[in-house]
Amino acid sequence: MSDPTVIVQIINLDRSADRMAQMASALDQQNVSYVRLPGVDGKSGPPEVIANYDAQRSKRLFGRPLLAGEVGCYQSHLNAAQAFLDSSADLGLVLEDDVTVPQDFGDMITHLRRLAAGLGQPQWHVMHLGKAVTKIHLPAVAPDWPATLPTPLRAFYLPVTTHALLWSRPGAERFLRDCGEVVMPVDNALKSHSCRTAAGIGFDAPLIQPGRMRSLINDGDPRARKPNRAKLSRFHVISVRRRMTDYWIAGRAKSAARR
Repeated sequence: MSDPTVIVQIINLDRSADRMAQMASALDQQNVSYVRLPGVDGKSGPPEVIANYDAQRSKRLFGRPLLAGEVGCYQSHLNAAQAFLDSSADLGLVLEDDVTVPQDFGDMITHLRRLAAGLGQPQWHVMHLGKAVTKIHLPAVAPDWPATLPTPLRAFYLPVTTHALLWSRPGAERFLRDCGEVVMPVDNALKSHSCRTAAGIGFDAPLIQPGRMRSLINDGDPRARKPNRAKLSRFHVISVRRRMTDYWIAGRAKSAARR
């Protein structure tokens, strides 16, 4: 399937050729066109060099400095959003290289394109395809959506994980504008951002499952092996405060959407 209105990007580290080979094989079998986007490797240099990152700001806003892999992953998603905007496509589908490509993936992309057109702007900026939405949502108007696929939802509080995202052009532009500084992992940043834009779409079950490959986020970073933090640690307090703030913002957005 070659659809010029949708660009499919696979984020893949240069040192993970085996993962790209598996993704390429699965997508080629279904005749889905794609572009490999070289991932930003946290091992390639200090985090401050590979992204717009300030460790002290991360400590204030997230409760701890980020792992090098977290910084690289975030910058990879920023690069994917920019590459989508630099293309002529209307929609940008971004997959990390450890997902399981579903059966009939080409048909799924066609249904997602129709859903995007039916939702219109500015109701949606990003669709989260990789994890079920369980909190703070409303039904989405999707008259032509197949009953055999998970149900679309207006999601005011997106789940974490970013292994499968679909961007609109306004959504990618705003994410780059508002979230271009790396201060927390990209899934946390996207969740907080979506609470404020009230323009997320999710599903009651994942459309694209993560694979069973080992995550490379913490690969080789000794800080990732620290013992569990105490419940009254700085990180825990800041996390709870951020989560409660996001809940409150998302709840207000849902109430406003009901009116």
